[in-house]
Amino acid sequence: MDKADFDSYRYINKTRKITFKSGVVIELLSVNELKEKNIYFDASKASIYNSKTETNHIYHIGNKVQILARVETKLNGKRDKVK
Repeated sequence: MDKADFDSYRYINKTRKITFKSGVVIELLSVNELKEKNIYFDASKASIYNSKTETNHIYHIGNKVQILARVETKLNGKRDKVK
């Protein structure tokens, strides 16, 4: 998990919590908060928080240290889990 790149999951304007399948919860400081603390990161990957597009994914780290998300969708009124 130390090698995973979380900058693309970071919001510019809001702290974000990411929950992993293992139960681990990571809190990502916003771009604005990191700038205030003079912490280096790649701000070009961050996005603006929008409550209309926010989802509740469950994340896990893949074999090649990529961050993967489980997405729940509804088919015919029933929840279907897509990995």
